[in-house]
Order: sequence, then C-alpha cells, then structure tokens
Amino acid sequence: MPNVYSTASLEGINTLLTYTAYDQTAAISSTNDPSNPGPPFAIGTTCESVNGGEFMFVKASSAIAQYDFVGISTNFNAASLSVSTTSLAPIVACAQVAIASGSYGWVCLRGGGISGNVLASAVAGAALYATATAGSLDDAAFSSLQPKIDGVVCTTTKNSIAGNTPVLMSYPTIVV
Repeated sequence: MPNVYSTASLEGINTLLTYTAYDQTAAISSTNDPSNPGPPFAIGTTCESVNGGEFMFVKASSAIAQYDFVGISTNFNAASLSVSTTSLAPIVACAQVAIASGSYGWVCLRGGGISGNVLASAVAGAALYATATAGSLDDAAFSSLQPKIDGVVCTTTKNSIAGNTPVLMSYPTIVV
C-alpha cells in the first residue's frame, strides 16, 4: 500500500482506517453527542495523497473486501462493483482496506502504487471489464453487455490465481 496521507487542509485523515456504523440520525458536526457521534468526515469528502492519489470518504452499503473495485452512487454509498451493479454506480474507485456493511472508509479514485482485485491472468496494460465476481475486474469481455472500465489498468500481469495486483487509476468510468 502507498504511504498515504492528506495534503488537503483536513485533519485526522488516515485512508487506511474504517469507521463503524453510526446512528443515521446523528449529524456531522463538532457538537455531536459523544455517546452517539456521527462519522468523522462528511461522505463524499475527497483528499489528495502525497503520491498524487485521490481518495473519497464513502459509506459501505454492503461489505467491501480489501482491494475490491467499488461503484459509488450519487449519495456516496459504495458497494463492490459487478456487471449487475454498474448501472447504479456513476463513480468507480478501489478500496485499499475492507469496509464492513454500514461502516465508513476511504476509497481510491486516482493514483499509482495501489492494488486492485482482478481475475486470473489479467494482462498488464490491457483494458479491464466488470465481471460477475463482485469487486474484481478482468481483461477479457465475455459478453457485449459486459461494461468496460476506462481509466484503470494493471501495471503487472496477474498470475494464474485471482486476487490483488498493482493498478494505475485515473478516475475510472464505466463505458456502456
């Protein structure tokens, strides 16, 4: 994982931390009741990392595994990306840590030196596509209905076992 911290004028950002579910009625302010605090940042907040990356603070609408590619809705809820969820996700990012359902965390929108889940034998530099395997992309499109994800490539060819590999991302988008 990259050495990441915020270069924005925000304090307390650690993109490798997640935050447990909070009461949905709690406001995000400095006056929250200490027994029921809101999340530490507003969802949708972005920050830059020292290596030129950019992260967004999101709420997980379902459990997200470490290194999963996620789709983010317009209200900043994130879920592992798959062929069946691409139409619900105008923003694509990659989680560098696991985020429990209902919890909050940071996901990467742009950067190098990060890892993302891909299927076996994904080739470095090849176009990547959403798959039926939630959170994982692949370099082979099995159907004309399988959306291409522009703005992300593997920087090394993945071995014969599906899992995480180094990727380079620049605001990935879903091409339908």
